[in-house]
Amino acid sequence: MRVGWALFAGLVWLQVAGCLEGAPEPSSDAQLAVAVAPLRLPGVEDADYTLTVLNGPGGTGETVWTRAVSSRDYGDGAGSLSYVGPCDASTGTNTVRLTLDALYDADGALAPGSFMNPTPLMRDFTCLEGRDVAVDFDVTLARRAEQGFFDVAVAFLDIFCSAKLDCQTGDGQDLALLHDASGARGLTAVMAFACTGSLTGSTYLYMDDPIITCTGPDPDAVVTVDASALGQVDLAAAPNTNPGGYLFAAAVYRGREELAHKAYWSVAFGLRSDAFATAGACTLSARATASAAPPFPQQPLGFPLPAGSVYPVVTWDVPLTSETGRVCGTDAVDAPGSHVVTVYEGDLAASGGGGAYLAHRYDPTGDPGAVLSAGNFVCDPACDHGVCNAASECVCDAGYSGESCDAPVCTAPCEHGGVCVAPDLCDCTGTGYEGASCATDVDECAAGLDLCAPTATCVNDPGTYHCVCAAGTWDTLCDQACTAPHCTSGVTCDAVTGEVTACATCEAGWYGTTCDTQALTGCAELRAAGVTTSGTYTIDPDGAAGPIAPLSAYCDMSWDGGGWTLILSTRVTASEPEAWVEGPVAPGTTRYLPLATMQALADLSTTVHIRTIGDPTNWSITSVPNSVAIANLRAGVLLNNGASTGGDDWTGPQATARTWYVAGLCNFDGLVWPMIYWACGNSSGGLHLGDAFYNTTPPIIHTWGGANPWDALEVYVR
Repeated sequence: MRVGWALFAGLVWLQVAGCLEGAPEPSSDAQLAVAVAPLRLPGVEDADYTLTVLNGPGGTGETVWTRAVSSRDYGDGAGSLSYVGPCDASTGTNTVRLTLDALYDADGALAPGSFMNPTPLMRDFTCLEGRDVAVDFDVTLARRAEQGFFDVAVAFLDIFCSAKLDCQTGDGQDLALLHDASGARGLTAVMAFACTGSLTGSTYLYMDDPIITCTGPDPDAVVTVDASALGQVDLAAAPNTNPGGYLFAAAVYRGREELAHKAYWSVAFGLRSDAFATAGACTLSARATASAAPPFPQQPLGFPLPAGSVYPVVTWDVPLTSETGRVCGTDAVDAPGSHVVTVYEGDLAASGGGGAYLAHRYDPTGDPGAVLSAGNFVCDPACDHGVCNAASECVCDAGYSGESCDAPVCTAPCEHGGVCVAPDLCDCTGTGYEGASCATDVDECAAGLDLCAPTATCVNDPGTYHCVCAAGTWDTLCDQACTAPHCTSGVTCDAVTGEVTACATCEAGWYGTTCDTQALTGCAELRAAGVTTSGTYTIDPDGAAGPIAPLSAYCDMSWDGGGWTLILSTRVTASEPEAWVEGPVAPGTTRYLPLATMQALADLSTTVHIRTIGDPTNWSITSVPNSVAIANLRAGVLLNNGASTGGDDWTGPQATARTWYVAGLCNFDGLVWPMIYWACGNSSGGLHLGDAFYNTTPPIIHTWGGANPWDALEVYVR
């Protein structure tokens, strides 16, 4: 398993009260308050410390007191504690020394090798009689990690890092990467540093310029490579130095990988083998670390580790070559025997006081990211494409502007929403225009860039295009088909909304412009459905499954409760009736329904109603429900066929005034629909309707006799 170090921050806080002057032993009323904040070590449940107060500076003098304390007894049981004790005001400067003795998790004490212990930590403070003094300890502890990018890893808070130096391949041969003057690849040493992204914000990397020192004729001569460079390094240009030509080349690689948001910073050194003999033993030295936001601030001396803290820093102190050749191999951070190790630095480090700085800071945000360096003027935010001047202002390179020189300048402004992405370079993506300043319209139709459906017509517009839909399609790209549930062909719709506007043919039983209305069987069913207005409606007497197609029919919705379907109508002009025509029947026409349609309606009906147009109150008759009249209509024969008298089968104003009989005087041969009644031998008058009466042409319509023998007549069923 790959292992490494996971580092976690903690805070130790002490408050001390002065003792009586000249009293190295604590008095009964002098108090020292010690507080240890949580170490924030995941899984840690307790910590043991030893606290010692000495009455001299730098850990000298007599011991005022020393005490073993634990978090479980004096704190929260997870690393924090509070403790009170005295100090010696007679000597002025005292020392507080803190030692972490043990850590515990749920399974008991952690093995000493499983965490890196930076203690003992010491802080000098001035002990004042009768006054409290607070001492801050900001500590970061390192614990083995279970992940890493190289061989092993170290984690700074929530940032996992890894580091190594490689001079050889996996089989022990020279690592040859950089090209020498001849163009061949030569012996190369690679110093690599990489960190995952912080889970809580940006990740920043810090590095000193790596140096190489040798024991040759001039041991003070130092090879230096500028870590802030990118790509091939000009070894002849300051601040790079290459005394004796020890390096034949150098390169710096820096960037960000999307995998785990990893940032990396590596330096490759081309080692010139013919310089080894005179150079002597040569050693590479460097330092690097990482942090989450906020970053360590830029100062003239570099980027300081947090004040009053100990902080882990990865250090390289790797022998590279001797007089006889390569001695470096593969050194992984904190591996056994490695020359790449994690150390504690800062003004609380056990190795001694003094602030600790690193020379460069790398922010991997953006491409390729930004590097700030020690000794430079400080601009915040940093200058992306320019230099920082003494007034802490960015002086931009040609073609850039803005406070941090991050805005490219296009001399000809980008038009139509184009974006200036580099000096005098407009990105016209998505604008519908092209050219240096996005001023030229792109004809998407001619260029074949449109997305219109194959059946549509593309029309170019300034900066865009639109699609003209063929009949039966709709939507922006005309790629949606018009649909109507009961339309069988010829459906059209609104090209924008898809709302159906017309249909050529409907399914059986449906009608209307868009086939959205279901045909009912007749006017009686319409009246039962709530229709109360007389007029023309579409009906389907035999239903959707029958052979009779839906047809237009006139419905009387007012007479005697409504629901009457008109099956026959006559019209008289110039005292003569017009010739009959088979087809849709409406008031004022001389028309009759086809026989099959009439019979289908009669099958649905119980009653026949005959009237003079405009005067049903005085001139009309209505059959008794389910009498011989409706039965004869269903059979397609005359209303009075087979009846010697019809007077008892009718109601209405003309029912008693007329004799409805045949008395053997009438010949029914050849009298068929649309002839509905034939009477003869009734001198008192009667209803005659048909084209055989007296063999006249056009047909004689003798209604009611007397003064109005040529009335226009209507016949209804219900």
